[in-house]
Amino acid sequence: MKKALLLSAALIFSALQNFATNVSGIIATNTNWTKANSPYIVTGDIDVDTNVVLTIEPGVTVKVDGNYAIYVDGIINAAGTGTDNILFTSNKPNPAVSDWKGILVRRMSTTDTLVFDHCHMQYADKAISIYAPVNITNSLFDYNQTGVETQLYAEIINCKFLSNYSLGYCRWGVITNCEIAYNINGFSAEGTITYNKIYKNGSGISFNDWQTNVVSNIIAYNSGAGLIIGGGTILNNQVWYNGIGLTYYHNAYTAHNGIKHNGIGIQVGWQNPGIVEYNCIEDNNQYNFKNSAVNLMDMSNNYWGASDSATVMTKIFDYYSDFSKGKTILTPLLQSEDSGCAATIDIPTTGIKETAAANDVKVYPNPANTNFFIESPMPISRVILYDITGKQVFVDNPVKNNVSVDVSALTQGLYLYRVYLTNNNIVTGKLIKN
Repeated sequence: MKKALLLSAALIFSALQNFATNVSGIIATNTNWTKANSPYIVTGDIDVDTNVVLTIEPGVTVKVDGNYAIYVDGIINAAGTGTDNILFTSNKPNPAVSDWKGILVRRMSTTDTLVFDHCHMQYADKAISIYAPVNITNSLFDYNQTGVETQLYAEIINCKFLSNYSLGYCRWGVITNCEIAYNINGFSAEGTITYNKIYKNGSGISFNDWQTNVVSNIIAYNSGAGLIIGGGTILNNQVWYNGIGLTYYHNAYTAHNGIKHNGIGIQVGWQNPGIVEYNCIEDNNQYNFKNSAVNLMDMSNNYWGASDSATVMTKIFDYYSDFSKGKTILTPLLQSEDSGCAATIDIPTTGIKETAAANDVKVYPNPANTNFFIESPMPISRVILYDITGKQVFVDNPVKNNVSVDVSALTQGLYLYRVYLTNNNIVTGKLIKN
C-alpha cells in the first residue's frame, strides 16, 4: 500500500513537472500568457503582429528552447509584482550567455509606452531591444550579453544589472536608483542619470550629449574609467577606486564631486574638459590630474587635499612632467573640501557569489612574465583580461578546469582578470605583467 501511494505521488509530481505550454510563430490576436498555463516554452521565433497586444501576467515563466527571439511589431506588456515576478530565461540544462536572442521590439511608435515591471531577464543576447517608449522598473537583468538597448525615450527605475557583458545603451531617458555591478562593460546613455550605484564593472558610464545630467551617483571599483564624458553636467557624484575617475572627450560642467582613490583622478586627452570646479580631487594613486593634451587647462577652485600649490603639483602630470604637454592652472585652490564630497561611500556587499568562489580558484604566477595559469575545481566557462582603461585584451571560452593564458605580447603593467565558472560564480582579481 505504501509503495502504491509513493508511486502515485511520484506520477502526480512528474505530471506537474512536465506540464508546459509550447509557443512559437505569429501571435495574430490579443493574447494573455497566464500563470495557470506557465511555464511557456518558446520552441521557435515568435512575432507579436501589428496592432496585437501580448499581456504576460504576474508569476509567468518563459523558457526559450533555442536561439529564438520574441519579436514585437505590436505591443507587449509584462507587469509582475513584488511577490510574483515574470521570468524570461533559457530552457537549457546548463544555461549560458546568449542562449536566446531576446525581446526585440520593432514597433516604431512614439504614442504607446510599453511596460516591463518586476521582470527577471537572463541568458539572452539582447534581453530587451526596443524602438518605442518604454518603462522598465523593479527588474533584474543578469547573465545577458546586453541588458537593454533603447532608441526612444526610456525610464529605467529601481532595476539591477548584474554580471552581463554590458548594460547596453539608452538613447534618451531616465536611469535612476539602479544597481549596476559586475558587468564586463558599463553602459552608454543620454538623459538623466541619478542616484545609481555603479560598481565593479569593466567601465562605468559613457555619454555624448550636452543635455545629459549625471547627478548623485556612486561610481566605484570599476577597473577602467568611472565616467567617460562627452558633454553634459556632472554634479554631486562620488567617483572612487576606479582605474581612472573621469576622462573627457568633450567639454562639460563638472562640480561638487568627490574624486578619490582612483588610479588617476581626472585624465584629459586632446579635449578641454570645460568648467571643472568645486570638486575634491585627492588621494588618487598615480595622479590627481593628468593633462595629456597640449592645451592650457584651468583646474582652479578645486580641493586637492593640500593647501599649497607645491604639494598639489606632486600629483599633477602636465608640462612640468613632459614638455610636450600643456600647463595646468591650479590657483586659487579651495582650502577645504566642498560640501558635495563624501567621507565614505556605501555599495552593496551581497548579490554576486564571488568571495567564496575566489577561495577555490588559483591564479599563478602573479606577477607573470609569459603565461599565467588558472585552476578551479569547477569548470571555467570564460576568461577575460582587461587593461587599466577597461579595454578587453584577451578572451577565451575553455570549459575546463585548467587554463593557460599567454600574456607575452602584453605591455608591462596592471591588468584585471575575470573568470566565469559554469555554476555562474564570477572571480575577479588583478594581475601584474612584468
